Amino acid sequence: MRIFNALRFELLGKSKLGRYLLYALGETILVVIGILIALWVNRKNEESKRIDETEVVGQMVLEQMRKDVKEIESLLNDWDDERKVADTILRFTRKDEPIPKTCQDCSDLIIGVSLPTLTDRIPKTIVGKSFHKGDLLDALVDVEYHYLEGLKMVAFNENAMVTFTLENLKYWQDNFSWFSDLMARGRCQDDCLEYFFESEDYRNRVAFYELILLEIYYEQLDEFKENTKRYIERLEALL
Repeated sequence: MRIFNALRFELLGKSKLGRYLLYALGETILVVIGILIALWVNRKNEESKRIDETEVVGQMVLEQMRKDVKEIESLLNDWDDERKVADTILRFTRKDEPIPKTCQDCSDLIIGVSLPTLTDRIPKTIVGKSFHKGDLLDALVDVEYHYLEGLKMVAFNENAMVTFTLENLKYWQDNFSWFSDLMARGRCQDDCLEYFFESEDYRNRVAFYELILLEIYYEQLDEFKENTKRYIERLEALL
C-alpha cells in the first residue's frame, strides 16, 4: 500500500509540474507576443511620424522653390530690360556714331547688377534627416542635388560678375578724373559723357557684360528655373 501511495504521489507531482511548465510556457509566449505587438505598434508610430515629417519638409521645400522661381522670373525680366539697353549700345547705334544721350540707362549699365539671392536653405532642410522611404523622399533627394548644383552655378557666375564690376571701377578710378564726381555725386560732365556715349572702350566692356551676364548666366539661370518648375510639379503631385 505504501508503494502505491508513493507512486500516486509521484504521478501527482509530475502532473502538477507538467501543468506548471505548460502554464509558464504559455505565460512566456504571451509576454513574447506582447513585446512583438508593442514593437510593431512602436514601429508603426515611428513610421507614421517619419511620414508626417517628410510631408512637412516637402511642403517647406515646395514653398521655398515657388519663392525662388518667382524671384528668378522677376530678375530675368530685369535682365531682359538690360538686354534692350545693351542692344541700343551695341546694335542699334553704329560704331562710328555716339550712343543717343536719350538712353538714360546706357551710361550706368555695367556699374551695378542685380543678382539672385539663391541660398542653401533647401539642401540644409533635406540633408541628414530621417525620412520615410518612398517617392517623396526620392523627389526630395533629387531636389537637394538640383539645388547643390544650382548653388555652384550661381557662386561661379556671381564671382565672375563681382570681379568684372570691381575691375571696371578700378580701371575708371586709375584712368579718369571724373570717377570721384560720378561715384560721390552721381554727376557725369562732358568728359564723363564722352566716355560712356562715344568711347570704344565702354562699348567693349558692355559687350563683355552682355556675354557673361545676359547670355551665359541668363541661359543657365533660366534653365535652373525651368528645372525647378518641374520639381515643383513633381512635389505637388506627391503632397
